[in-house]
Amino acid sequence: MLRRFDHSAIYLLIAGTYTPFITQMKANAESLALLLGIWLTSFVGILLKLRFPGRFDRLSILLYMFLGWSGVMTYESFFGALPGSTLWLLAIGGSLYTVGVVFHLWDDLRFQNAVWHGFVLVAAACHYGAVLDCMVLAQA
Repeated sequence: MLRRFDHSAIYLLIAGTYTPFITQMKANAESLALLLGIWLTSFVGILLKLRFPGRFDRLSILLYMFLGWSGVMTYESFFGALPGSTLWLLAIGGSLYTVGVVFHLWDDLRFQNAVWHGFVLVAAACHYGAVLDCMVLAQA
């Protein structure tokens, strides 16, 4: 049961990370659609993880990746609203998550789970730094 909640929380992490950045965009249909789309997709992912654990693992990875990179679909509005340093931290963090998926799927690699979680830790730190950079440092 704890594993279900752990895997479900990844969707909350992605949606929760996007939310402060979307609030920096000009309020329009595009920003509202992105915010609603990310949270609705996250809730679908959470329901899949809680209701059908282990049955849609490959789909979940694709859903994680889609959610993580969904801001690129609205890149003009999204990137125009954020400082360059924030964008770099987001890009580095997203790239680390993406490369880390290779290690997550590489079952034969010794210590693959530890390597994968190393990527997750550094990527999450980059995204945390991006939130601080955008919401705190840029406002000072």
